[in-house]
Amino acid sequence: MTQKNTVEIVSKHKNPSLIDIGDIITLEMNDDVFDVILTGKFLANSKIGEITLNSPIGKAVFMKKEGDEISFVTHNNQKSFMKILKVQKQK
Repeated sequence: MTQKNTVEIVSKHKNPSLIDIGDIITLEMNDDVFDVILTGKFLANSKIGEITLNSPIGKAVFMKKEGDEISFVTHNNQKSFMKILKVQKQK
């Protein structure tokens, strides 16, 4: 019999309205609207919209809330801006 190891992420944040790992975030940038899933993984699956906590966007959205405007520096050293339109909490 094969044993499966599982890990449960438990948030210690007292404010549930803040963005945390596992949340689905709707972002707007330059009139484009898209959803991303914030993961704690080192490698995200961009095909399903995952971004890591260590990525520039992940760092910018972590612990922010719906309605916040964020900025981050891209890999080619340009500053970009986004607005957080919606946050869906994972159960």
